[in-house]
Amino acid sequence: MSITPLYQFGAGKQDPFQFLRIIFASTQGTLMELGIGPIVTSGLILQLLQG
Repeated sequence: MSITPLYQFGAGKQDPFQFLRIIFASTQGTLMELGIGPIVTSGLILQLLQG
């Protein structure tokens, strides 16, 4: 799932989320980056804030 492409970026553009790709083992423009990753991350943050 983390290699399913959803959109393509042009070559040579800077990637502001490179540090997150290392943590989530995803590539730019894939389902992991745009679909599953934000949902899991927001759930973890809410659990940490809730205590």
